[in-house]
Amino acid sequence: MSWHTYEFLLLGNRSWKIYFFRTLCGYNSTAAGQEPLFNGARHYPSLAAAEAAVLGSNRFMLWENSGKIIARCSRHIGMPATAASPRRSGIQETVIKSNSARLDALAAVRHRIVHDQSDAKARFDDACRLFAGRTFPASRPGKFLRAIDANSPTHAKWIDTAATELTGLARQMV
Repeated sequence: MSWHTYEFLLLGNRSWKIYFFRTLCGYNSTAAGQEPLFNGARHYPSLAAAEAAVLGSNRFMLWENSGKIIARCSRHIGMPATAASPRRSGIQETVIKSNSARLDALAAVRHRIVHDQSDAKARFDDACRLFAGRTFPASRPGKFLRAIDANSPTHAKWIDTAATELTGLARQMV
């Protein structure tokens, strides 16, 4: 297991942020080409300009909640509904919507790695039940991430399964 796999899981939310802002700047994706911005807005000239426009008067945005990411995508990327056609979501919104339960569970694992609060432990235990069908001693993320994924044909550890899943989702968007 390389450090990059751990880093990807810990910083995965940063990846969503980068894809989002690159789309606002008009970067093409192999999955969707150049996506239109909502309400015909022009693409931003730089990543900094896109981030400033989305931030508005806020100092930062959180990227750990799939519902917030979906709402953010729907406000900025896609085609609005017309009399002749329904609203068309952007590729990021579509991919995140279709995988939101697992993404929120992965976010709970990441949150438990960096926080020791009772809420983080409870959400982590819920995520473990979703992924592995059980909880792990003392709600320790290391125990879960080093455990074997029983559904993996190669007997991969959960950290590898998570990294592979996040990589697959990212490839659907870029």
